[in-house]
Amino acid sequence: DFLKWAHVLYREVKHQEYLTELGISGIFSRENQNRATWVTFTLAIVINLLFLSYYTYKDADPQVVKSEPLSAINAFNVIQLTVAAFVLIQNVVVRSPVIYQGLEADGYSQFYAILYTACDPMTMYFALYLVLSFFGLFLADYYLPFLLLDLVAKNATTRDILNAVVLPRKQLIMTIVLAVFVNYIYSYYYFLLFRDNIGGIWGDGVYPGDNDCKTLWGCFKFMMCYSLRQGGGAGDVMNLNIDSQWIADSSYHLIVSIMLLNIVFGIIIDTFSSLRAAKLERLADTTEVCFICGIDKQVFDRASPEPDGFQTHITVDHNMWNYMYYIFMLWEQDRDDDDGLEQFVRRAIDRDEIIWFPLHKAKRLDQAAT
Repeated sequence: DFLKWAHVLYREVKHQEYLTELGISGIFSRENQNRATWVTFTLAIVINLLFLSYYTYKDADPQVVKSEPLSAINAFNVIQLTVAAFVLIQNVVVRSPVIYQGLEADGYSQFYAILYTACDPMTMYFALYLVLSFFGLFLADYYLPFLLLDLVAKNATTRDILNAVVLPRKQLIMTIVLAVFVNYIYSYYYFLLFRDNIGGIWGDGVYPGDNDCKTLWGCFKFMMCYSLRQGGGAGDVMNLNIDSQWIADSSYHLIVSIMLLNIVFGIIIDTFSSLRAAKLERLADTTEVCFICGIDKQVFDRASPEPDGFQTHITVDHNMWNYMYYIFMLWEQDRDDDDGLEQFVRRAIDRDEIIWFPLHKAKRLDQAAT
């Protein structure tokens, strides 16, 4: 993975060098793109706060009535559209050429390289953001609240929350399908046996269930809509009695409200916990293990006569970026100028091998042992 990203970073460095030669690197850079995305996110928050404060109905049409906040919203919308366009242009200038070069290096034809570059997820995301900003300014305000979801692209925790639903989608879908089937079975028997008891708990037909359960389809929709939303299940939307209906009400509560719904919640919670555990494991591997030699932090701290021996090791001895710079140096250097060591490393890199890394070795530990 290190060697794969070395190719990506090298192409990005060369592209940034090209932008520097053109004299536009001060404008087009990753840092400026990141700052611009935070500007758009902040503007989205401000605009929606103004909606929250001043949005009302006038002549059956929801709108901001007062002229001062309306002028501010329009001004912020113009700024947001401009900055969103700048973000997309930044992405096209800074990232897209690097993606295109990588696809070409992988053997894709020019047509497919262009197509896949245009379909890059982040490029499409920034394009969609620009479209929503445009619609929010020129068509309708109700497009603008969606811009707040930009938080998902900016924060790893919110992405984990969504992944907790997306990753176990097969289990969730099958559990929901099972819940729908079970709910249909109960709807069938409630329609046959207890349909006259629906809605009476609210009194005198105030609750719409009196009319909704005239057909099996209507009764099924009624049960899906109202029973799943009640803590006690179907019994909460029925006349209360302890005749034969209590068996159906109690079993519905146990099977649907408690078991099936909590299985769905359990799958989501378990996936989120797994994602969090994996994140903590990656963090520990990043901060407590040397990336180059793979030796644990405690080994260096115990062997070092000075405090924080591990930090000294990864900064002086096995600095990851020094290895990256060495790879870049080889790619910049003509092959004919390689000495024996450089030729060996170059061939290993060409084969995607890291046998030239000092795996499980460190001179600092050998010196400490002696």
